[in-house]
Amino acid sequence: MRKLILAVGADAAQVDAVGCDDSTPADVPETARLLKVIAETAAIDTETDEDTDQDETATAGTDSDALALNPPDDLFALMSGERAEPNWLEEGLFERGRYYGLTADAKTGKSILMYWLVGYWVQGRSAFDPARTFDPVKVLYLDAENGDETGEKLRDMGFTPAQLTSGLDRIAYPQFGNNALDTAGAAQLFLERVAASGPDVVVFDTISRFYGGRENDADTWTAIYRLAVAPLRRAGVTVIRLDHVGKNADQGARGSSAKMSDLDAHWMLTAASKGSNDLTLALDRQRSNAHTKVIRLRRVDGPLGHVRIGGKLAVGATGRELPDDPKVSALVAELDRLHIAASLSRRVQQAEYASKGGTPKAGTDTWAAACRFRLERTDREAEESQGG
Repeated sequence: MRKLILAVGADAAQVDAVGCDDSTPADVPETARLLKVIAETAAIDTETDEDTDQDETATAGTDSDALALNPPDDLFALMSGERAEPNWLEEGLFERGRYYGLTADAKTGKSILMYWLVGYWVQGRSAFDPARTFDPVKVLYLDAENGDETGEKLRDMGFTPAQLTSGLDRIAYPQFGNNALDTAGAAQLFLERVAASGPDVVVFDTISRFYGGRENDADTWTAIYRLAVAPLRRAGVTVIRLDHVGKNADQGARGSSAKMSDLDAHWMLTAASKGSNDLTLALDRQRSNAHTKVIRLRRVDGPLGHVRIGGKLAVGATGRELPDDPKVSALVAELDRLHIAASLSRRVQQAEYASKGGTPKAGTDTWAAACRFRLERTDREAEESQGG
């Protein structure tokens, strides 16, 4: 019977031990070599006597396979000295080799932001600080949301095909069987395609197009991680998944809490108001303490791109920070003046606002942006007061 065994996590010496033959040139980057091993050794035929109780042993492969694929850490190396400085793709935002989520409401511009970032990375430059250079990055961008219009967006960003072709493998509406990466068959097709590209970064746009199970079931996300994401992480690949918010934007990404449990960091992208070019990347959670808590951006034209805004926000009469958008800023300032708690639900805040004679009037989008800003500001102020 046929069993799946993923050969991942091996170092250069162990690659040969698990079957990387001479067809893999020695000058192929290490990530590409490891991913080739994933594809070549993912399916191993094992002979099983159906009349014995050895099926479990057969599924595990030989002892030498298990040792080659699961070497113990060198604890002397692991515990000596300080942790190495983060190796950033984009400082404070995306670190190499990590697993990220980036969640935003529809039409906020998450795809535009992501394409803009990778367009610089494949040229070996930081998008926010083009003076900071590194070896060009190979990106596999799996776009299940956007079609040919992406070409126009890339041109609007000032990129040329010659700048992107060698580094960006963009696949529109990819097909990995049923595209359910929480199933072994689709995950295997996915890993084979990843191995063919040998990327440093894989982007899912959006992750909702790549599973078959129920979004609210923990098993769905556990299976995606085990079958599709973990092999990439073991090979040192950065994985970034874009996602949509749920019906209640204030509660972040939709789906089971298990959806977030394997992420190294999760970012929420919001606009100051509907259609606004003033954007905020707020850190929802992280495993380490290396990421920037809040990154403010302004989307610009000529060429299409983003500018990172430094310094403090405007300060209101209460001495607390205010957002750039005039309508949202006015509402935040009034809520502050009336001492309405940011922790209350939007509906309760609106009721208190009306009972206390708050002005000015504001629409639904402005209220949503104001409530979100005040919650983020409260979290930021608490972190700053604790020194971190």
